[in-house]
Amino acid sequence: MIDNGVLSEVHEDTGWAAPTFFVPKKTPSVCTVCNFRALNSMIKRSPWPMPSTRILLHQIGGMIYMTALDQIMSDYTMNMSKKVWEYLAIILLFG
Repeated sequence: MIDNGVLSEVHEDTGWAAPTFFVPKKTPSVCTVCNFRALNSMIKRSPWPMPSTRILLHQIGGMIYMTALDQIMSDYTMNMSKKVWEYLAIILLFG
């Protein structure tokens, strides 16, 4: 994921690191699982509901059609603000 630009290495202590592991799928690929329960317990929830699919698609921008593959890969294209990066750190068994 580092080679694909999805993740970047962090060498300083962020104070937050979610344990992460890989679960094999029926196909020859794996699913990445991150345990963000500790972070989720600290989040102040917004009273506002999730935006509609139409609004979310509009925010992605530039798309006329959206396929199921686009939806599956959309997590990799969401930009996070720099102020939340420290909370989204993950740690693997091998470092």
